[in-house]
Amino acid sequence: MERTILDSRSLGCYCCPAPCCQLQLHYYNAPANAEDIDMARYRLLFPGTELLVCDTGEWYLLHWKACSFFQQATYTCTVHSSEEKPRICERFDQEECWFRCNFVDSPGESLLRMDRARFERWSQEIRSAETGEDLLLHSFEQSRQIVSAIPIAPLYTPLTPDDKAGAGR
Repeated sequence: MERTILDSRSLGCYCCPAPCCQLQLHYYNAPANAEDIDMARYRLLFPGTELLVCDTGEWYLLHWKACSFFQQATYTCTVHSSEEKPRICERFDQEECWFRCNFVDSPGESLLRMDRARFERWSQEIRSAETGEDLLLHSFEQSRQIVSAIPIAPLYTPLTPDDKAGAGR
């Protein structure tokens, strides 16, 4: 049977592998000194943890942990049509989904993901200021170049209608 690949962006959530339901983001202060680098390194010792750096300069701590209502086998939410569904889930923009842009098909242009291996490589390139306290961080583009050779997973692929049918949706 020939599979039809569709542009997942035109289908809203239908063919999306739901990264939004499988991760949590928490705001994180960008490292400013050696102690902050050490704390970031410590946080990355926990499985399923990454640091995200946005081109706007914002940092986030990411935990790969699925929502308790998410059904991995069917890519569905058990409370989708109920009052238990969190309101934040209703506010996601299905057409311009930030999660899909950054975690499905290819890494996002405005986001840099750093797991432990990438962070170690990146932190080797940080230069301390003359005082030894403050850090001189690289620009977003420089940081991207420093870690670009190190692959990072997961990176989802869009589901096909065949995938969804097989999953029972």
